[in-house]
Amino acid sequence: TAAAVLRAFGLDAVQMGRVVDVMANAFTQSALTVETYGEAMKYAAPLAKAAGVSIEETSAMLGILADNGLRGSIAGTSLRRIFTELAKSGKTMQEIFADAGASTAFLADTLGTADDAVGKYALSAFVILAKNAALIEENTVSYGRVGTAAQIASEQLQTQTNTVKILASAWEKFILGIENGEGALGTLFK
Repeated sequence: TAAAVLRAFGLDAVQMGRVVDVMANAFTQSALTVETYGEAMKYAAPLAKAAGVSIEETSAMLGILADNGLRGSIAGTSLRRIFTELAKSGKTMQEIFADAGASTAFLADTLGTADDAVGKYALSAFVILAKNAALIEENTVSYGRVGTAAQIASEQLQTQTNTVKILASAWEKFILGIENGEGALGTLFK
């Protein structure tokens, strides 16, 4: 998934750490999963790159959509539609959100008639994102935090190390029980 996202955003291989950190932040701070993120990015990432939207901001938008029940291909195709309309308008996402306010008529005009399924989902996604514009900015910064993937890996390693220690201790107690003639197996070997 990380490699596909890296390529979709046209990033160099040296940026893989950045991509993995963005993903780790997105997974720990939203309802996104590896599967839903990968599926959504398949549709959204190429248009996000074309619209000049960063991986951090795209991930922040996907996280907000996932938290509001739009995941996977629905979220990805919705963002793809929004990015297409964004490119046509010549405005930034923030400008369009500011123009939109709470006007559903403006949103319908911005995204077309919304007669097709993608249009309807895109309209829903746009409303969710417009209402959460400040959170998108906040999450964009948060998702860009460096070192999250390494921290998660370290925590998992620590948990695995502790599990191995507990298992080794139990094994040692089992062997000592046999040697001392304790328990069912200990009496067998006496």
